[in-house]
Amino acid sequence: MILLTGPSIPDRSEVESEMVKLTGGSASLDDLGPAGSELCLDVTGWGPAEIAEALAPLGDQRIPAEQGTLYLDTLTLLHRLATHLDRHDPAMPLDVDALRRMLGDQLRRDCATGWVWAAWAFAACAEDDAERPTVSERTLSWLDEIEAAAGRPPRDQASHHAGALHTYGYLCSSLWTKYGWKRTRWVGGGVAAAAGIDPGLLQPVPSSGTLLANATTLAARLLGWDPPMDGAWTEDVRPTARCLGRVIEVATAQQSSQGEETPMTEAMEMRSTLFRRDDPPPNRAPNLLVYTLTRDGIERLVTMFDVGDDKVDDLLSPPSEDIGDRVAVRLRYNAVADGLGTQFSGSRRIEHPRAARVP
Repeated sequence: MILLTGPSIPDRSEVESEMVKLTGGSASLDDLGPAGSELCLDVTGWGPAEIAEALAPLGDQRIPAEQGTLYLDTLTLLHRLATHLDRHDPAMPLDVDALRRMLGDQLRRDCATGWVWAAWAFAACAEDDAERPTVSERTLSWLDEIEAAAGRPPRDQASHHAGALHTYGYLCSSLWTKYGWKRTRWVGGGVAAAAGIDPGLLQPVPSSGTLLANATTLAARLLGWDPPMDGAWTEDVRPTARCLGRVIEVATAQQSSQGEETPMTEAMEMRSTLFRRDDPPPNRAPNLLVYTLTRDGIERLVTMFDVGDDKVDDLLSPPSEDIGDRVAVRLRYNAVADGLGTQFSGSRRIEHPRAARVP
C-alpha cells in the first residue's frame, strides 16, 4: 500500500486514473509494494501526473514489489537533490550531499575514461520540439564544473555532452516535461528492463561501474561496436535484447525555414535502432530505442530510452512517401551537430536485420 504524504495531497482516484494511462492496467495504490507493507511517498508540490509517473514502475513491475522501499527512497532522495541544485542551495542535508558527491565521482571517472567520453555526441538542453529546458541551469553548471576540472570543458551554452546530460543531468533534474521526468528511464528501470540486464547496473549508484560507462557499454554491445582500444566495457553489462530494425536517415542538404536547400559538403547519418527481448517485460514500453549520429565516419550515441510498441510501429512502418530519396529528415531527440541546423533533405530507409542475438 502506498501512503502519500505532504501538505497538499491529490485525490488517490486521480492518481490511479493517471497510472492507468501509463501502465495500461488497473492501478490501485493499495496494491503497490510488498504485501502487507505500507510505503510512504512525500508528494509535496506534485500533481496526479507526477505521482503516477513515480509509482508506475511499481504498477507495471519494472520495479519488483519487494524493491519498492528502496526504489521510493532513491526516487525521493534524487528529487531532493534536484530541488537543492535548482535552488542553488549550498546547505544540503548530509544524505543529499552524499548522493551529489557519489554522482560527481562517477562523472569524474567517466571524464577520465576516453572511450566512454568519445562515444557520445552533443545534445541541446531543451525539449526536442519546444523551448522548455530539460535540465536546470544550476544542474548544468554543476556538470560543467566537474567536467572542466577533469579537462573536459563545456562546448557552448546551448548544448552539452549527450552522455553526461542524459544520465547525471536527467537524474538531477526536477523539471517536469511533456514526457514526464527524464530520470524515470534510469531510476524506474525502463532501459534495463527493455535491454535485458540487471536493473542495478543502471541505477544512480550502480552495483558496478558507473551509470554512464554502463549505459555506453549497453549501447555499444547492442549496436555491435568493436571493443574499445583504450579500456574495457563493463563486464556485467550483457544485454539479451535483439535488434528489431532501424531507421537510417542520411542528410545531404540543409533546409531553411523557407524550404531552400544548401548541399552539405559531407553527408550525416542518423540512426534510430530498436531492440526487444524475447521475453519482453510486462509494461507499456518493452522496447529500447538507441539514437546515434554518424559524422566523418564515426558513429556516436545521442540517447536511449524505453518505448512502446506503437512507437516501434510508427518508426519501422512509415508511409511510403516518407521512404526513399529527397525526403525531409531532421535531427531528433535533442541531437546537436556543429555548424548545422536541425532540418535537412536526404534519404530514409528501413532496415530489418536478420534475427540474431546481439553479442
